[in-house]
Amino acid sequence: MATEANAGYALTPVAMTGGEFVEFGPYVASINGRGVVAFTAGLRGGGSGVFTGDGGSVTMVVDSRSGSGMGAVREVSSHPDVDLLGRCCFYGVLRSGERGVFLAGGGEVLTIAKSFGPLGPTMNEDVRIAYRAEGIPGQSAIYVSDRGGATMIATTGPEISGFHGLPVINGGGAVVYRADSRVHGQMICLFDGKKVSTVVDTGGEYAELGSFPILNDQGAVGFIATLRRGGSGVYVMA
Repeated sequence: MATEANAGYALTPVAMTGGEFVEFGPYVASINGRGVVAFTAGLRGGGSGVFTGDGGSVTMVVDSRSGSGMGAVREVSSHPDVDLLGRCCFYGVLRSGERGVFLAGGGEVLTIAKSFGPLGPTMNEDVRIAYRAEGIPGQSAIYVSDRGGATMIATTGPEISGFHGLPVINGGGAVVYRADSRVHGQMICLFDGKKVSTVVDTGGEYAELGSFPILNDQGAVGFIATLRRGGSGVYVMA
């Protein structure tokens, strides 16, 4: 595809409507460290799928029009996150009716968890996947799954009343997420692989915390907050 210049940047179309793709909403795309973009697309004639592209060729990861293999997924229910090998994790529904968190790549679809929550999972290069899901009926929880199984790192209950946004996992396996505490108000929390600590809450100068904190591989947490004295800002805590 042609590359377009715009305000000093090179803009490279990865995929466009007009051929097999009829639309790309409502989920956002993701991009890995090699510049490969993963996206969901509605397909001409019905169905949907997950695809990757780099401005050259487009690769099918999941196609609901197929009856077997990568077509085992009937519906994609979130954005896909993509690793350096082009594997994608996402929420979805299988043709069997099973809902869950899935990892697709290399010609197969693996079930990571058999339940999921809103928005979507995030993944690091070690295929550790952070996601929201229903723990026990009536409770929401945040999990980290890897090849050894799933670990619940937080759940609603006596202290936590709910979660917002999506959990973000970094290269070292740390996870940041936004929670509502019955005691401390709104919180941004960090799981370091062993324990959970509070990065910031609304007990002091912050009146409101944004729903989508971010975390880099060095452990710095970025977030949006509204101040009690007025105004708002973007903050980083390292």
